[in-house]
Amino acid sequence: MKDLRKNIWTIMVAAILVIVLGIYLFSYQVPSNYVGVKFTLGKFSTVDKDPGLKFRWPAPIQTVRLLDMRIRLFDTKKQEQLTKDKNNVIVTVSTGWNITDPKKFVEKLKTVDEAEKMLKSRVDSAKNKALGEYYLNELINTNAEYQQKKFTNFENRIKFLLNNDLTASADWGVKISYLGIKQLAFPEDTTEKVFARMIEERAEESKKYRAEGDSKAKEIVSSAKTNSEKILAEAKAKAEIIKGDGDAEAATYYKVFKKNPDLAKYLREIKSLRIIMNSGNVTPILDPSKHSPFTLLEENSAPKIKLNQ
Repeated sequence: MKDLRKNIWTIMVAAILVIVLGIYLFSYQVPSNYVGVKFTLGKFSTVDKDPGLKFRWPAPIQTVRLLDMRIRLFDTKKQEQLTKDKNNVIVTVSTGWNITDPKKFVEKLKTVDEAEKMLKSRVDSAKNKALGEYYLNELINTNAEYQQKKFTNFENRIKFLLNNDLTASADWGVKISYLGIKQLAFPEDTTEKVFARMIEERAEESKKYRAEGDSKAKEIVSSAKTNSEKILAEAKAKAEIIKGDGDAEAATYYKVFKKNPDLAKYLREIKSLRIIMNSGNVTPILDPSKHSPFTLLEENSAPKIKLNQ
């Protein structure tokens, strides 16, 4: 009885091992974001794109390679290259790529390492060619908006040249998903040139602002002077009008006084006496009959005015 039970357990364990071994030999697991590429007798067979447990024949009849379809990133090496104006710069480009056609990828590039090696070479080539089309002051500039625009154009130019190269060479089954400038650095001698140029640009900008300020100040002074001259001219014109009116009115009185000189004298004496009397307490100590305008204090001092007939 004990031997029978022992045999049953042995059979069960053997059966489980056979099942596990069978699953291992005849199936494989495709994770999410991966595809399974099957090879039959060493040649491409099919691609399993859906995640889950998949069937296969045991090796060496069938083998499977799992390919990650997610975006991969790499950076180009830091090396000096020349700009259009022959200045050395170090541009590091960050590139994102992913597999789009598993069949073409495994047939032409074989492995991810081979793919990145090929892509790095082509990214470097496109970067260097694009860099040779730009001046240093287009990539480094004190005008942030201008520099950002040129940076974007530079990145797009690299991507354009790279895509043209990949399309012209062959369909590798990969796609450039992202490309951007990660770092722009300079050797020591170029750094000194950049600083010198930035100082010069700042000086030119400062000179420009000072010239604009001087021009504006001159405009304000000129405008103020013009306005003041206009106001003075208007005031002078009004004064001349008032003076003319006064002269005309005075001329009328002069005609009257010319015909009646005694009246004119009498009015002047009245005016003088009014001023003297309004000035305060007055004590005459002179003979009023001999000193004008006190002669008006005597009786019958008013002049005989001749009336016009």
